Amino acid sequence: MTRRPDSIVLVCAADRQYIRPLGVALGSAVAHLDPCRRLAIHVIARSIPEEHRALVARSVAGDLVTLSWHEPDSSSLLGVPLWGVMPITTYYKLLIAELIPRDIDQVLWLDGDTLVMGDIAPLWDGGTGGHPVMAVQDALVPLVSSRFGVARYRELGLRHDAKYFNAGVMLIDLHRWRRQEVAARALAYLKTYARSVSFWDQEGLNAVLSDEWGELDPVWNWSVTVGQVDMGRTDGCRSMDPAPRAKIVHFTGNLKPWRYHGRHPCYDAYYESVDRTPWRGWRPQPHWYADAFRRCEGAAVRRVLYPVEQLGSRLWMVLTRRCATSEDL
Repeated sequence: MTRRPDSIVLVCAADRQYIRPLGVALGSAVAHLDPCRRLAIHVIARSIPEEHRALVARSVAGDLVTLSWHEPDSSSLLGVPLWGVMPITTYYKLLIAELIPRDIDQVLWLDGDTLVMGDIAPLWDGGTGGHPVMAVQDALVPLVSSRFGVARYRELGLRHDAKYFNAGVMLIDLHRWRRQEVAARALAYLKTYARSVSFWDQEGLNAVLSDEWGELDPVWNWSVTVGQVDMGRTDGCRSMDPAPRAKIVHFTGNLKPWRYHGRHPCYDAYYESVDRTPWRGWRPQPHWYADAFRRCEGAAVRRVLYPVEQLGSRLWMVLTRRCATSEDL
């Protein structure tokens, strides 16, 4: 199988609550793409009304852009771990090989809470270098042995210092993905250790791809949460200045731009992208708690409080952890 060098295949997932973020993420990819490149977009989603699909289509309109929708059979996801308000949609990336045509051997996965700020063609053209997946090491969970990493890494025989990647942006070699049965193995891990899993599909993929994935430059998946924490540093250190460098920013964590207008510059960039879609002029409604977050985001207290946020996440995880039922599917 071969891929046309001028064609980029982008895959993502959404539910009804994520239609606007989906349109913004995909629209930002189209807006920054080399105008001579073809882009084939595949969206995995269930029961999305036609009027919502039309809004997404308007967000990505272009002569060289195609948009396809795929209804997944999610029966294989029965029993996977969930906690908090995370929907089953997060696991749809594990269904890629079943839904994407078999004559496509490479895809670029984007989570719906990303914003493309540069041309993705160089990322695509770089290929996977013989790896099943190319991704960025997670800035907040850097190792499989880190808190929120791979809970059972010892039982799996993984090195404690093996790097852990963020699955929000992945360049995937579908041929190797299928041959190595990545999705089936990840699901087996997730269901076996469901009561220990932290970050859903991401942990499953790290459990089965440890030391097999290839590392991308962080500019291809830069965490806005890291930027928020860094804004509170007083030692002069910064993990990266996103304005001139980041190609894809990722709104990890709970402070999504459709809930909260943060002080970090990436939020303003997000709303500029919103204004290039049918949702032009939309902004999140102000709330007292959002104002409180905004006030402390640029202060040193934000950095001090971040470990407390992590502990809160752990507690919330323990209190709300469950396994997916047929109602979730």
